Amino acid sequence: MHLDTIGKWFKPYIKKLGLPISIRHTNSTLMIANNVDIATVSARLGHASINTIIKYYMHPLEKNMRKSAYVLQDLLVGKK
Repeated sequence: MHLDTIGKWFKPYIKKLGLPISIRHTNSTLMIANNVDIATVSARLGHASINTIIKYYMHPLEKNMRKSAYVLQDLLVGKK
């Protein structure tokens, strides 16, 4: 397999999903989105501090934006 083969497939696929283009960013975003704790994400990426993850790798995801809207709705108007 040619070295560029994965990249040619990966970039359009990830862009279509609305995820960051870099494999590193996608890796961290997917871990965070699936409730992997920040300390573990930081360690897997080789960072000495979790602040790097928070500053550079945490992105608001659509599903979390929707979830936060429902949480606020439930708090303001009560659960149905």
